[in-house]
Amino acid sequence: MAKVALISLYDTVALGLRYLSASLKEAGHDVTVIYLKQYEVLMREDLPDEGAIDEVNYGLCSRGEIVYCYPRLVSEPEHKGLVALLKEKQVDVVGISLTSKFINTARQVTEWVKDEVGVPVIWGGIEPTIN
Repeated sequence: MAKVALISLYDTVALGLRYLSASLKEAGHDVTVIYLKQYEVLMREDLPDEGAIDEVNYGLCSRGEIVYCYPRLVSEPEHKGLVALLKEKQVDVVGISLTSKFINTARQVTEWVKDEVGVPVIWGGIEPTIN
């Protein structure tokens, strides 16, 4: 059976990815689920430089203050760690679950996987389904 890695971008709930993982395991495949990055919640004064931010969303903390939720871009150490993990697991294929707002990150990760791991990448989720 196949060795499959499923990557979720900025979503640790990832229901669709979890359903797919369970189905693949039930069919006898070896599945590794990777949660790559998560939203960070910071106050305005703690926001990093704009170059490190893909998109900012707003929220309210329990004290009623505005907080900034954003996905940091994938760092070089995370890039190297992801590639190393995929090579260690000797995966046959990688699936990436994404939404429209993370398409640039998905493109970047796809390029790394294809160039450095040498396996096919399949996109899933709302963005690839609709477009």
